[in-house]
Amino acid sequence: MEVNRDVRKEALSTIDTQQLVSFATLDGDQPRVRTVTVIHLKDRYFIAAHAQDDKVTQIGSNPKSEFCLLTKRKDGFYQLRIECSAQIVDDKTIKSHVYDEISWMKDYFKAPSDPAYSLIELYPVKILYKKPGRQALHIEL
Repeated sequence: MEVNRDVRKEALSTIDTQQLVSFATLDGDQPRVRTVTVIHLKDRYFIAAHAQDDKVTQIGSNPKSEFCLLTKRKDGFYQLRIECSAQIVDDKTIKSHVYDEISWMKDYFKAPSDPAYSLIELYPVKILYKKPGRQALHIEL
């Protein structure tokens, strides 16, 4: 499966350190989509949120989630859709690390220990990757 590994690496390389994406969670049986910033640090994916946000509650009830992004390069538009399992991060070291790495976090939360600060980690399960003029590739992880 070397080809899948290379395509997976290429697809995930389209995600910047801070990437605006459309992010979906489930509210019961109803999908809910919103724009968020996915934070990509050392092959891990996070979303910072206010603890009372609907997405935090929804992930607590159902970890299934998905995000999608569209990027433009010289040769056209690339699509990436990643199905994930999401989890609320309780580890204070990880929360502090993300808080310290991302400068705008200080505009939203007083400190990594701020009770309003919730961190969601996304664990990719499936990837759909589409290059310009090519059929979409489906990659199971």
